[in-house]
Amino acid sequence: MINTIMITKYTDRNKLAIYIILAVITAGGLLYTFFPGSFPSKYENDIIALTNGWSIIYDGETKDDIALSQADIKVADTGDTFILMHKLDDYGIRSACLLIKSVHASLKVYLDDELIYDYASDLLNEHRIIPMGYVYVPLPDSYPGRMLSVYFTAGQDSAFSGFDTIYIGLRKDLLSMRSDAMRLQFYVGIFLCSLGVTFCALTPYLIFNKSDYKRVFLGALISIVLGVYILASSDIFNYFSSRMIVNTILEYISFYLIPAVLCAYVAGIMPLRRIKIIFKIATAIDICIFIYFIIAHFAGISLFSTHTLTIHILCGIEAPLALTSAIYLLYTSRGKKKNDPDVISFQILLLGLSIFIVCALTEIIIFNVLKFTSPQGEANLNLSLLSFGSLIFVIFLFIGYFEYQIYSIESLNRQQFLSGLAYYDPLTGLSNRARCQEEMLIAGSDHRNYMIISIDLDNLKTINDAYGHDAGDKYLKLFADMLSSSFRSTDITGRMGGDEFIVILYGQNLVDANSRMKDLQTKFSRAHFGQAGITYGFSYGIASDMEFPGQDAEKIYTIADIRMYEMKRKRHQENSNKKA
Repeated sequence: MINTIMITKYTDRNKLAIYIILAVITAGGLLYTFFPGSFPSKYENDIIALTNGWSIIYDGETKDDIALSQADIKVADTGDTFILMHKLDDYGIRSACLLIKSVHASLKVYLDDELIYDYASDLLNEHRIIPMGYVYVPLPDSYPGRMLSVYFTAGQDSAFSGFDTIYIGLRKDLLSMRSDAMRLQFYVGIFLCSLGVTFCALTPYLIFNKSDYKRVFLGALISIVLGVYILASSDIFNYFSSRMIVNTILEYISFYLIPAVLCAYVAGIMPLRRIKIIFKIATAIDICIFIYFIIAHFAGISLFSTHTLTIHILCGIEAPLALTSAIYLLYTSRGKKKNDPDVISFQILLLGLSIFIVCALTEIIIFNVLKFTSPQGEANLNLSLLSFGSLIFVIFLFIGYFEYQIYSIESLNRQQFLSGLAYYDPLTGLSNRARCQEEMLIAGSDHRNYMIISIDLDNLKTINDAYGHDAGDKYLKLFADMLSSSFRSTDITGRMGGDEFIVILYGQNLVDANSRMKDLQTKFSRAHFGQAGITYGFSYGIASDMEFPGQDAEKIYTIADIRMYEMKRKRHQENSNKKA
């Protein structure tokens, strides 16, 4: 029916702009809520940052009374050992803990000459991956006045080039401090993973409905990979697993996969054939490199965690190419149709991709500058910039997709509406003559049994002449509603023109069809729509293909029409006899 086909038109671009602004404001508010320093936890005791007064010993050379942030050590390779020494004061904390960050290094912690903690020495001796993460070292209550010595021994080449701040406090306070510090990464990571899993789950549905699933699936993969990387690099999986290696492996797997999934996505959305081919090749290379890393690890060639620089070089090559392509396409798409949903969604995608690439490249540059040239090293680097870029990229990615889908649906509904104008009667919403004639052709060529009912409505001309065409239209709509509700949704109810109606039924018998029509006659005769003195009624005739095998549907309809006129004549005769 025409009223089920017509929909309220999606207004204009201003709505989309408003939605984007609201999304950005909402995301900004949430980011502020989760940003480190916003709404800090309350601690039972003070947390002491042991920042100054350290002595650092390496390769026989000693640096005294320096801050950890200015240690200015060389990049630690396999077997390099650094000794950090600091005399502990009485901080008024009992059952205290040290919080020490290890980056692919074993730890031995001494008070004076007493070994109180040993972390990952067995992994170092077996040449296995030493997990990254924060280590909580319990201190005896006799720590005041004693010398703290921490031995860092690198478990792989290019392991670290600086030391994070070492803290002392209650374990639960230190956990709360870490939770506050990684609040933003936790929020962004969980959001990206949840979004990615949700859209991965929708992919089979989109495939089944023959929708554009590739963009959604690749976008979901990007969201999951970035989310896992942000969570793992912030040490969050260690809160849910007692095995620190799980967090480290997840961090490297997700990090190594970022170039591959991004290149695959860029190859999927780029309209230019040459660029598409370049990024398809880049995707294949990235996947091959990832597989090689796995093989090299299990073959004993190199540890899985030693290829960060290789991935940074890949990103340094592929990311500028993707950024240049995105900026070029953004520039060239300016002159295209402003209201083309495909163009607008593509521009949104490119803008989000550009922001992410800039953030990621900046993060990579900062990391390598800190690691290889800065006295403080990379130990204190967080991923706030990458988290922001990832969040913006994924939000823009799905906004662009939904922008395209919304306007595609609008376009489809517009086509259906125009189709409805061709096949449905605008007054009653029933099928029109063209639609009914088309159905009769189908019925004639199909092998199902069918039946046709021809109907002629009484007194339409009388109502039009006496009360006007508005009343006549109301009369027609009243009958049309009652007619369509008297039959199944699979039956075709139509208006052939004027006061003539038709019903085409499949798989029905003559007794049932007659029963439906008599019930309709009874209901219609009792109906009222505000005009007194008018008799509500109609005549009908029924014919089926079983009665006249070999005849086409047009012939069956003609027979039903003849029978309708016979009923009409009899009814007029009966009315005349009653008046006499």
